Parts: sequence; structure tokens; C-alpha cells
Amino acid sequence: MGSSFFLKRLALFLVSVVVLYPATSPKSYAADSGKIFNLFYKDIKTISIRDGDTGRTIYLEDEKDIQKAVDCLNAFHYDDKLPNVNAVGYQYMLQIEFKEKSIKGAPSFYQFTANSISVDGEKLIGDELSFSKLIDFLPEKADYLFDDVSSDDRCYNDIKYVIQNGIFYGTSHSHFEPNTPLSRGMAVTIIHRLAGCPNPQKKMVFRDVETGNWYTEAVYWATEARIVSGVGNDTFLPTDLVTREQLAAMMYRYVQHEWNVSAKGDLSKYTDGADVSPWAKEAIEWAIRSGIINCKIDIVSQMDSVIDPQGEVSRADVAGMMRRLNEYIAKVQMAI
Repeated sequence: MGSSFFLKRLALFLVSVVVLYPATSPKSYAADSGKIFNLFYKDIKTISIRDGDTGRTIYLEDEKDIQKAVDCLNAFHYDDKLPNVNAVGYQYMLQIEFKEKSIKGAPSFYQFTANSISVDGEKLIGDELSFSKLIDFLPEKADYLFDDVSSDDRCYNDIKYVIQNGIFYGTSHSHFEPNTPLSRGMAVTIIHRLAGCPNPQKKMVFRDVETGNWYTEAVYWATEARIVSGVGNDTFLPTDLVTREQLAAMMYRYVQHEWNVSAKGDLSKYTDGADVSPWAKEAIEWAIRSGIINCKIDIVSQMDSVIDPQGEVSRADVAGMMRRLNEYIAKVQMAI
């Protein structure tokens, strides 16, 4: 059983490496830009660095960290005098996830040690081999925000952000429960916190929302601001799970309430765009176009084109959405 599991994992890894390499060769990309990489942090969504010996992985999403990594990669160039190298034995792996799929042949997968780097089997050199700048991103030990959230988790940066900004709290002192689906009560509470916890002017009457509950004030404020409505005449259903399109609508209404943004509801290019409820089309289009909600990968095309509008959202997923929404709001405010 152990050997079978290992072979399956190895096969999956090899397939993923093949998929990651671009159709245009890295050397032709480098030649187009003067044999020097021309990566820009604004084109990059995420950079991940993995230690092959320990399995530790760090995900860089902060602009300053991505810029630091990009500066290091851009310092390398090809030298035709250097022989091609076998990629076997490289300890560290770096993968770039671009915001757009068609970044002109730019390599997205690198393998390196402490003193050499390889892209698609070709060795790169630089004027200053500062590989330590990349390796230093990986701390010696994992940092734990909660017992169930560490710096090795992809959701770590998002959860750290929303915790530091008071948008989310743990479900206890020791746990965050990143995989727990979000409820309607949780949804209005985090948007209420994002808004600075404004006081509602009046109390709405819902028979399933008790006075003094942790989500009560948020429910009052969100319904008053028409960010969300009750279900039926006198119920809110705070423990019911929220869907991706419902959450998109809440976020969209909040931003509309404060800054009067709008969006067209053209969802024809998405695999399941026709499944989006009519009342959520504008909200979904805005949330995807603004980069707040990420589409899922379509198995057939391998493109990010699946909305999954009626799908549930986990607390970790929403932490990422809230981080991106807060950053979007900051840009809107700067533009005013």
C-alpha cells in the first residue's frame, strides 16, 4: 500500500511538472527580452517555494515579497557556453502563478539549489548569485497562527491578514477551522467588521436572531443597509450555509452602498455561467473581474472558468476574499 501510494504521488508530481512548463521555450522568452528575464510583480498572483527535502512550502502573495523574488529571478540570464543540466537533485522548487495565462512564454517553474538554478533543463547564471534571498523566505520552522493554521498552509497569508485586521477571529483561542463552511451569520459579521462595525439605526425583528448573540448587531446593520435580507417574513436563518453567489451579492451590495460601483453581468465565457441566479449575475461578474472571487479550474480545458455559484465557501476561502476585497476598497478610496 505504501509503495503504491508513493508511485501515485510521484506520477501526479511528474504530470504537474509537465503541465507547468510553457509551450514557448524559456530561452526564446529570454531572447525576446535581451536574454534577461523580464518578470513584473503586477503580472503575478502567487509565488510558491517548496523545500523538496522537508516538504515545507511558503506562498508569497504580498507585493513586497513577490517583488523581492522577482528582482532575484530577473537577475539571472542564460549563457550559451554553459551545458544543459539534468534537473534531478535540485532541492528547491519555485512556481509562479500568473494573473493571466498567456504571459508571453514566461517560465513558471524553476528548480534550484543554494548555488545553481535551472529552468526547463537549462542552467542560469547571474551577476550576483543571491539564491539566499529566495531560500530565506522559508523559515526554519513553521509559524502557527492556530493549531490548525501554519505557515505551510496556502491559506496562511489570508488568515493572518484577516486576523491582524480584525475581520475574522478564531472559533476558539486555539483553532480557526479553515475548512468549516461559512454560515449566513458569519458572512454578515465579517462584512460588518470590514465596514468598521457601524451601529444599526433600528433593530430588525427576526424570530431566529436573539438579542445579544455574536452576530445580532451585524444582522441588524446588514439588513438595514440592504446588504442582505431575511428569508420569509420574520426569519434570517443565521446558521444556514452561504453559497458563493450569495456571498458575492453581499460583498457587491456593500461596495455599492458605500461607493456606487457597478458591473455588467456577462457570464458567457464561464463554463457554468448559465447556472448563476439572475439576481447574482452582476455581483458575480464584478467579484470575478475585480479578482475578489477566483474561478475554479475546469477539468477539460484546464482553465480557471468554473464559477460554482451554488457551491459552499470555507472560512479559509472567505479569508482570501476578504483580504482581496479590503485591498480593492483601498484602491477605490485612493481613486476618489
